[in-house]
Amino acid sequence: MRLSAVRMLLSGAALALMTAVAPAQDFHGFSPTGFSGEMLSADALAAAVVDAMKASPPKNGEKYVLAFANLDRGISFCAKVEEGIVKNAEAAGIELVIADNNLDGATYNAIAAQAQRDPAFAQRIATLNRADQSNG
Repeated sequence: MRLSAVRMLLSGAALALMTAVAPAQDFHGFSPTGFSGEMLSADALAAAVVDAMKASPPKNGEKYVLAFANLDRGISFCAKVEEGIVKNAEAAGIELVIADNNLDGATYNAIAAQAQRDPAFAQRIATLNRADQSNG
């Protein structure tokens, strides 16, 4: 008898929590339930970054920096993913640090570890990437 009462209480609490959760909302033109896959406008991306910076300021005090390690630029799909990331980041005013792992786990681990330890190394990767898209 007591077990049934506990189950009913837990079921009621779960139902109350489920109905209290707010549905996904539109955020500067992005809706997680209705996203078409098309790039948002530069204005919408920039506005989203401004709001994000209010909630979580960039650690460098200026702008967000995003690191992306591509699996292999020689694979068409991977190159298109990188292209999309670059276009969106440029439109949003986010700095990118991009490296090409060349399908090698050891390369990935070395790049990630070095970039975390040495901001100058991360900057060098970014400089190489801007100068020559074949460098990683």
